Amino acid sequence: MDPFSSLGEEVRELIKIAVHKGRFTRPTVMFGVCGEQAADADTISFALENGIDYLSCSPYRVLPARLRLLKRYLAGKKGAHKG
Repeated sequence: MDPFSSLGEEVRELIKIAVHKGRFTRPTVMFGVCGEQAADADTISFALENGIDYLSCSPYRVLPARLRLLKRYLAGKKGAHKG
């Protein structure tokens, strides 16, 4: 795994701890992921599931990242109408 394109499991665990403890201490604190990792599909899912407030990546990766977010959003909407 390329550490510059995707977050490793250890880093994910550290982020979870930081978000949990940070919000416990200061509920209004903002968290973000910056760099090429922020446009990675797995990182986007991780960020949405763990309370990350923003993602920041290089300009040429913004549109693909937005497309991933839109696909995830639409999949959630589709799943919400089932049942």
